[in-house]
Amino acid sequence: LKADPANLTTFLELVARTGIKSSSITVSLKDIAIFSGKDNEALRALDMLMPYELSNAENQQVTERLKAAIDSSEKADSPYYFSQLLRFSNSTQREQLALDIFNATDANNSMQSIIMDSIQAGTLDRSPALKDALFNIAKQEQSELQQQAIYTLLYRFDLSQDEYNDISRGQNLNIENIRF
Repeated sequence: LKADPANLTTFLELVARTGIKSSSITVSLKDIAIFSGKDNEALRALDMLMPYELSNAENQQVTERLKAAIDSSEKADSPYYFSQLLRFSNSTQREQLALDIFNATDANNSMQSIIMDSIQAGTLDRSPALKDALFNIAKQEQSELQQQAIYTLLYRFDLSQDEYNDISRGQNLNIENIRF
């Protein structure tokens, strides 16, 4: 695979199309994900790997690479890198990543939406800090993500009557009215 980049591309396409998995294919995918000089090849390899297939050291290398890719990528590409970073991070890291994105001064709506999707899917654990961050978004009438934040709060968090009243003030919050 190292001698010819075309072989690497062919290998990735073959594995993606056939879905064949073996220990040697998994090792090759991990090597590509960690050592490939091209982010797009590494991402394709990560798409075919599950987080449990990586050792702690490999997982650390992957998450560091993804963090670097987010920092150096175009704004349009960073949400995909971020979704992979969430996928390969442990639960404590995921919560901290989510809070960092919610608290960033230059908020990336796509990344915030990915976080809410992860909470809704159950891959990101609910916490009081995330609930507070979602409340902040839900209260911002000019936010593009207000409805998604409200939906996430309603369906994934335990809300008191006061909390419900707080986010529903001035809105007709029937379940049918919340659309994406």
